[in-house]
Amino acid sequence: MREDIFDYLSRWSSEDPDRLAFVFYDVRGGVAESSTYGELDEHTDELAYALKHVHGIAYGDPVPLVFRPGLKFILAFLACAKIGA
Repeated sequence: MREDIFDYLSRWSSEDPDRLAFVFYDVRGGVAESSTYGELDEHTDELAYALKHVHGIAYGDPVPLVFRPGLKFILAFLACAKIGA
């Protein structure tokens, strides 16, 4: 069976939900924002649901992602990918 990133994310969020998935640093080297695998999986599911059921984004729809580099971009990208947009 071929696994995709969402299979891995689901497994990692189940097996080790408190493990850091992403860390973004500020210009001084301090942690600006971070997310665990559990948080990442939960937030991308919530955003994917909202994009699909509240905003009507469907499979194949183009969705422009205009963000500064950081966690919000990662969440939006993964949520769009989860619904096939």
